[in-house]
Amino acid sequence: MMNEQTPQKIVVEIFGERHILRGTQPEAEIRRMAALVDERMRDVAMKAPLMSAHQVAILVSLQCLEEREAAQDESDALRQEWESLAGKHSIVLKEQKQMHNELEVIRQELIELQQTNAKLHSLKETLQRENNNLREDKFIWGQEKDLLTDENNLLNKERTRLKTDLDELTSLLEAATAD
Repeated sequence: MMNEQTPQKIVVEIFGERHILRGTQPEAEIRRMAALVDERMRDVAMKAPLMSAHQVAILVSLQCLEEREAAQDESDALRQEWESLAGKHSIVLKEQKQMHNELEVIRQELIELQQTNAKLHSLKETLQRENNNLREDKFIWGQEKDLLTDENNLLNKERTRLKTDLDELTSLLEAATAD
């Protein structure tokens, strides 16, 4: 097996002529490229049969250079597009990281809000219990007020009766003293 870095001699036929080529690529690759050049030269010769082999070779060489330049231009355009996309990707990654950080802040705020909500819920339950206690106290105070009102009415009746009795006794006493 040959070392890929050691140039090798390979005999190929291109456009009816034998050529000895030297290269470090594998033999199959060199033969493939020679076959492509042969094919291109035959295509050009069929379209322009009056051209010499030398002219055909120059025309194929010019076409290959033109294709190479077009490929280089396309490669440069693709490289620029790749660099642009890489820049955009970098921006997107920064935005993603910023969004991730913002999301973490929002998650922390959500946790704090949930904790505050739990405290408010607990406070609400405490206030509801106190409100129920106050309602019970109000009911009891209402009953005590009714009892006191009834007792006050009884006392007023008793006072009215006692005043009537006192007035009668005073009249009797005045009548007895006047006699």
